[in-house]
Amino acid sequence: MKLRYIQIDPQIIAELPNWSKTELERESEETLKDLSITRHANESYLLAWARAMLEENDCEDNADNHKRLIEAIREDWNAQLFVWALGGDERKAFGLEDSPAFQQYLARHYANRALAPGAFYDHDDPRYWDYQPQPAHNSVGRQLVRSGQLVKTVLGLLMVAIGVWAASGLMAPVGWRLADVPVLLVWIGLLAAGAGLLLGLAALAAGESGGAALQRLALSVAVLVALTAIGLHLDASRRVAADAAQRERWVVPPIVDEKSVEEVGYIYQTRRVDRLWEHTRSVVWFVKIPAMNKLYSCSWETGFTSFAKDDAVKLIHKKSDTDIETPDYSGFVVGLHGDRAGRSAAVWAVDTDDPGDVRPR
Repeated sequence: MKLRYIQIDPQIIAELPNWSKTELERESEETLKDLSITRHANESYLLAWARAMLEENDCEDNADNHKRLIEAIREDWNAQLFVWALGGDERKAFGLEDSPAFQQYLARHYANRALAPGAFYDHDDPRYWDYQPQPAHNSVGRQLVRSGQLVKTVLGLLMVAIGVWAASGLMAPVGWRLADVPVLLVWIGLLAAGAGLLLGLAALAAGESGGAALQRLALSVAVLVALTAIGLHLDASRRVAADAAQRERWVVPPIVDEKSVEEVGYIYQTRRVDRLWEHTRSVVWFVKIPAMNKLYSCSWETGFTSFAKDDAVKLIHKKSDTDIETPDYSGFVVGLHGDRAGRSAAVWAVDTDDPGDVRPR
């Protein structure tokens, strides 16, 4: 008979930590969910599993097939541990010894696998001759170790990573503002969730019963904080786009006077930076003037923003005058060809040699 179950850490069976009835029921319920088994009304967790195994093996629910099921369990060490963990008060119905004394015996002798091959007790087996069965008094809790707990940790850490990505850039790099308080709380929550997930995983690996609760709490915090960070990021991006759209609608016709120079060139390089913390967008075009062998950095102020690399443009800027204490760098970039012909943007044009030396305004 083919059995389907979740592998249980044998050391947890030996330790048998005391769990409350609520914790036992929750763990058993999650175990059946992991196995995609539905429990009927007034049906125990172990009987629900046994019924599912009989159905999956096309066996009728009768005494003979129950014996076949028990024999199949006896032949599989991991199946024995699974039934022991899920069985509770029904362990004896499946041929398992269920007494505190036998549980203590397993814990005492588990280091030697030969002395504790399984949860079944056989009076004729010499490996158990030093054990004297005693009446059971109190049921003892157990803990199930599932791969789902590792999946929860990975999922939680993924949510923390998403939150870190979303929160990055939302705080001003220098100074302090009242608007930074929610972002600061998000960062604190992300750090707490990440630490809680790792500590919970460590506690589970050490067999401590509080690890699962800490893991669930940290996962909830990670999801909540990550969603908050995503919301703040989307709101900041919306405000950046709204500010850019408003500035783009504000078109200033190019002005050419006796202090201005018109030069034809092309877009050598573009650079765009969205400052989420202040809800603004900075665009810089580096305009190459081949005739003069000059490069100008043109920071966008208002007007058209869709000039791209290699677009032919006309740059209108003020003449260089070293005698002026406060030089005027205002100018315009005007498209020359295609759908960009006649489109213009007001810019702050500065003569430069290296695009890497220029920071967006």
